[in-house]
Amino acid sequence: MLNKAKASTAALLEAADVLLKREKYSESEGYILEALRRDIKDARALAALAEVNLAQKKIKEAITFYMAAIQSDPATLLYKERFIELGGEHRVAIYEDLTDTAITECLKTSHLLDCTKLQGLWFSHLLSCPDFETAFGLSQLRIFDAENKPRFKQFSNFKPLFTARFLLGIKNMTINHPIFEEFIVSIRTHLLEDQKAEVKRFTYQESLLLGEALSHYAFQTDYILAMTPDEKKTIEDIRRNIESRGDMPVEPLGLSIFSCYMPLYTLSNAEKIAAQRELFPEIASIIDAQILEYNSLKKTTETISSLTSIDAGTSSEVKEQYESFPYPRWKSISQSGILRGWSKNKRNEEIARNIRHKKGKILSAGCGTGMEAIMLATIFPNSEILAIDLSLSSLSYAIKKSTALGIKNITFKQADILHMGSTGLTFDYIVSGGVLHHMKDPLAGWKILRDLLRPDGLMTIGLYSRAARSAIIDTRLAIQNNGYASDQDGMMAFREAAPKLLEEATLNGITRFSDYYNLSMCRDLLFHVQEHSYSLPEIKSLLTELNMRCLGFMTHTNTLENYGKIYPEDALKNNLDNWTTFEAAHPDTFGEMYLFWCEKI
Repeated sequence: MLNKAKASTAALLEAADVLLKREKYSESEGYILEALRRDIKDARALAALAEVNLAQKKIKEAITFYMAAIQSDPATLLYKERFIELGGEHRVAIYEDLTDTAITECLKTSHLLDCTKLQGLWFSHLLSCPDFETAFGLSQLRIFDAENKPRFKQFSNFKPLFTARFLLGIKNMTINHPIFEEFIVSIRTHLLEDQKAEVKRFTYQESLLLGEALSHYAFQTDYILAMTPDEKKTIEDIRRNIESRGDMPVEPLGLSIFSCYMPLYTLSNAEKIAAQRELFPEIASIIDAQILEYNSLKKTTETISSLTSIDAGTSSEVKEQYESFPYPRWKSISQSGILRGWSKNKRNEEIARNIRHKKGKILSAGCGTGMEAIMLATIFPNSEILAIDLSLSSLSYAIKKSTALGIKNITFKQADILHMGSTGLTFDYIVSGGVLHHMKDPLAGWKILRDLLRPDGLMTIGLYSRAARSAIIDTRLAIQNNGYASDQDGMMAFREAAPKLLEEATLNGITRFSDYYNLSMCRDLLFHVQEHSYSLPEIKSLLTELNMRCLGFMTHTNTLENYGKIYPEDALKNNLDNWTTFEAAHPDTFGEMYLFWCEKI
């Protein structure tokens, strides 16, 4: 037995961990409390206490201790990741300063900013903040209510906007909620109108701070935020003023306001503004994102080599769509989070064990902006990954992201799946998630990929579920019947008309997708040039025709657990007849898509 009084803190925590694994919670907690007696702010001990509480299903207590660990040691990523995982599933509904600190520290960590759980945590916390709720009352508003806009116009207390909690949030994340989008649009309008008002609502410094944060929010959404004709006129006046400066330095606030409505790279003197970056430290981050990084991506496209030609017809049309609208636009990724997510589905490791422990050849067929390929590189670090896509813009974005993360085992090439059969390449593992259903003949593309597999190779395929996308299918039909174009004006016109054009259930169905709140992603969601969706019986038929079999689904752990309770005899969880029945009872099961393992028979 370890002598608590004489043991080092490290020894105490090591002993506590051993006892935790043996499910001796009380004894484990005793060692941790001794460590905390010596230093009440010891982050390692606080995190250990969180895990002891979690093992006993004391979720609220576990979250609280992880927040305390973050407060004591904000530099440790693991504490933040665990807080987000727990807090995202069990929302922290009551406002506390400790919660505010924990969320704010998470917002300072680039690896976490694309995490939907963090976005949900931040939004729910924001609505619980007394000062924010008193000033804006967002929790009292109804979605797409005509009374929202008059209420937004009456805002007078803007003080809650100038907190690290709020400014960091909108600078780094977008919130997928119609009311919050309306709110952001209204705040942007207040900021613009204030520049012409005799009596100012904001100080100059406040305008700069708010403008910088709002500009990042608008840029992250690809400027999907609605604007009135009067706003358009005012912004064009600001454009003319900026472009007329010649070699003279521009006014930072004007640039900041303009960038809330349009990207700086559209200015005729964008290069001169970039050259003057050091003069404007207040808006340097905007210049970096909207001019320098934009130009860098353009230059990268010139360095990407082609592996195959691009087929005329649908392939070329899809390519052009993604050249203008790279998809998806993402900011960050947690590689440790990827590995934890992978390990949660035990079937993943069972199926792919052989590939994980050898130097395999992997193909990411239709890699888009690189997230899929980077996930593969993280999970299979010993493998060589070839990532192909039609779009040079998407590939350029992917290269930027993989370089920033220090990924070394991916090669990006422009290629068309339809011509991959002529390359002579073969692979141990092929992933094509969300690609085949955008081909004119998905089965033809799938056959080509199947023939690239080595004899014992594996494949992961992602296809849209017709059941889960019923609202999207209805919306696409409404868009077609009403003649909305797939350019920016057409998409924004549709979104303005959507509350009156669509049935309530359909509108609620599409607005729950995060893609609805970003112009590039909305085009992919509702305006794609080619799209197919499937049922599980149809996929079963396709697999039979391809002489392949399903090995299991890559889906949420809770879904797999629920399926297992209903069909305990299906140990591999790959019976498509059972899954058909399961999906009929739970139509949203495959809301993202059917993503499943398969192999040649």
